[in-house]
Amino acid sequence: MSVLHIISSIDPQKGGVAQAVRTMIKELGKMGHIHEVVTIDDPALKFDSGDDFIVHKVGPGRTPWLYSLALRRWLDEHAKRFDTMIVHGLWQYHTYAVLRAWRRNNRRSRLFVMPHGMLDPYFQRASGRKLKAIRNKIVWLLNEKKIINNCDGLLFTCDMERELAKESFAGYAVKKTYVIGLGIEEAVPYNASMSKLFLGICKGLPQKTRYFLFLGRIDPKKGVDMLINAYRKLMNEYEDMPALVIAGPGLDTEYGQTIRKGIKDSEMIFFPGMLNGDAKWGALYGAELFILPSHQENFGIAIVESLACGVPVLITNKVNIWKEIASGGGGMIINDTEQDCEEALRRWMVKERSEMLIVANQARKTFLHNFSISEFTNKVLQILNKKEKGEKNA
Repeated sequence: MSVLHIISSIDPQKGGVAQAVRTMIKELGKMGHIHEVVTIDDPALKFDSGDDFIVHKVGPGRTPWLYSLALRRWLDEHAKRFDTMIVHGLWQYHTYAVLRAWRRNNRRSRLFVMPHGMLDPYFQRASGRKLKAIRNKIVWLLNEKKIINNCDGLLFTCDMERELAKESFAGYAVKKTYVIGLGIEEAVPYNASMSKLFLGICKGLPQKTRYFLFLGRIDPKKGVDMLINAYRKLMNEYEDMPALVIAGPGLDTEYGQTIRKGIKDSEMIFFPGMLNGDAKWGALYGAELFILPSHQENFGIAIVESLACGVPVLITNKVNIWKEIASGGGGMIINDTEQDCEEALRRWMVKERSEMLIVANQARKTFLHNFSISEFTNKVLQILNKKEKGEKNA
């Protein structure tokens, strides 16, 4: 079976959607399926991701919508080669181009859309997104509604994402929905060189220092400012307060620069930038607690990677997988407020070491029970291998 993945960008710097596509292809490729990716990335863009699948870069796109005549022409010529097409993400030109090519080919390929949280009502309701919400409503009426309601099915990462998708726009009437999860590969086994590599990048963090870890894009949606404010309030209360590592891209943005500007050199807050490979695993394995106080998060790959490493997590109930983590006892769930974040950190600081180890053990069990790659792969294979349409929702 041949599968085409269409995504606006496969650049690892763009975050979780690109990583999710890579994980999906890696695992499904083991089953003998042929996978290719077409993106609106600039062909001159180079990134060391170790991809062993074909990537067609036909960009760059123009305008914030990423309009690309080259993508349209590529799909018109090549879409018919594939048994299945999976569109990843919404709100940009690639969805329009795919729908157009699919119709021109008389819908001979099966077409699925994986929103990756982009139908979450947060994006229409957030106070700082009023203009973008108007834009999305227009794009919904002109195109997204058509591809979502006419494709062979929507692929969701969890039940909450599927339920929230119903709330964003009038006229949502998808044919079928499937909750497939988002399987995460088993953690790379730890070795000391990982920690050494991480510490070499995270300048100033002493060896054997306890630390909390935020790993993700430095963006207002992620609640980084809230985390730092809560952390700083506790610094004077506890002599043994762990350091705080804020790792990820986005320091060069206006928000990132504002965050960084307010930190004094004397404070134990570190910004090593984006971490990949063994440096990332070294950061995860060494963390005492992983923290993501996001105001909206569809899945959070780094959250699950932390669980895989046996690292407890502190997340908000705006992360769509919070129920799975709460039921597994793999961490703490809070409201997305600075006060709740502060109180949670204070509760963690008064835990005995034995209590922390119990939560760490539950974190690992939560990963194995809810997020293993094998369960995810089996669900996707069942969908791809179906020969007939019109079956009930999975």
